[in-house]
Amino acid sequence: MKCEFFRENIWAMFDDEASDAALRAEMEAHTAECAECARFHRQTAAAVEAVTPRCEATAPESLTRRIEKTVRVSHKGALLRSLGAVVSVAAVVAIVVNVALSASPVRAAGKCFGTAAELFENSKTISMLLELRTEPTENMEYIDPSADFVECRLDAVCGADAVVWRFDKGGRVAVSDGRIMTQWLPEQKRGWTGFLCDASIDAVMLANPRMLMVAEREYAATHKGVRYDMTNDGTTVRVTVDAPAQGDYSQSDYMLNTSIAESDNRRVYCFDAQSGRLLSAVVSVRTASGEVEVLRVKSIAYDEPLDAVEVAAVPGDIELQNMLTLDYGSRLAGITARQAAEKIVRAFEKWDAALLDEALVYYGPVMAKVREMYGGSVAVAFGEPFRSGEYPGEFVPVRLVLAGGGICEMNLALRNDNPAGTWIIDGGI
Repeated sequence: MKCEFFRENIWAMFDDEASDAALRAEMEAHTAECAECARFHRQTAAAVEAVTPRCEATAPESLTRRIEKTVRVSHKGALLRSLGAVVSVAAVVAIVVNVALSASPVRAAGKCFGTAAELFENSKTISMLLELRTEPTENMEYIDPSADFVECRLDAVCGADAVVWRFDKGGRVAVSDGRIMTQWLPEQKRGWTGFLCDASIDAVMLANPRMLMVAEREYAATHKGVRYDMTNDGTTVRVTVDAPAQGDYSQSDYMLNTSIAESDNRRVYCFDAQSGRLLSAVVSVRTASGEVEVLRVKSIAYDEPLDAVEVAAVPGDIELQNMLTLDYGSRLAGITARQAAEKIVRAFEKWDAALLDEALVYYGPVMAKVREMYGGSVAVAFGEPFRSGEYPGEFVPVRLVLAGGGICEMNLALRNDNPAGTWIIDGGI
């Protein structure tokens, strides 16, 4: 067996239902004889393991689960609505190469993705310019079909043991030195650090973008409703993927169209027919008023001169909160989401710092701004909690009268999947 054939058909090693048993046996025999293909197989197996969905519901010992779940929070509040969201820089890359894909596999399309993935893997540096309909200060996954395009840039330097990267949305920047992820809000000069890269599915995939392409093929076997279409005009190979929104909207569609995964979307990829290199990608979502483009890859440059130290640099004037040393407290444990919301909002009136420091633990760097906006406010009404999309917690509708007399309505995003099992707010305000 030729190595080229092995690499093109690596998917057969991971799909017992769709692949031929004799082919798998032949490929397994080849790995016993070829060290390079055996290494390729091990890397691919690690990628598949990293991106395979799991069903564990136990509470984490750290922030790992939040990172792995690629947190999406409420996006309809007034102040930096996703301050508590774990940065998901690789999720932007995942948008480009469809880590959320789900479909019956198509071999030809899989070959295109696989070839492009190897080009990613063999590149020393990668630079992408993207346009995303979003808010500059929101988390990296957030989209808003009604918003203007925001220009974003992703730079990555691929080393032997780790990848150093930087993602800049203008209002929010995130970097990784290969071990720790840090994000900050340049205008606020405040940020968060301590996100462990080796515990993050996103970081694993960014460290080897080929994994994202492999994930295309593997997720295809675990989800339903996605359709592939491919055309080849001799110069360009175009792969189109139509995918339904992921998540549960039986209680509410509140989170619908707030991320690529949580939308009915169409993703179009263009590859060079000769080299297999990914040339461009466009993502559109279907809304009540029609199909809207939400992401456009303007350019992808390989092997540009980039300095790893500069890519991972954090300005010296940024005040950082360490996410690994947070004190979740216990004041909001053992109660329902609505009960927690009532305690938190009523603590605004006289500003109960002890309780609010626990409830708003993610908001530490901008707590003064939160107090300025909500201190002295009085709760008027609370609605019934609901779930929506892929958010792991609950949303609680709240109406309150601000100290200045204005009326504020919000859906507080609360979750209690932390070591203390206590409810905290990570969005909605």
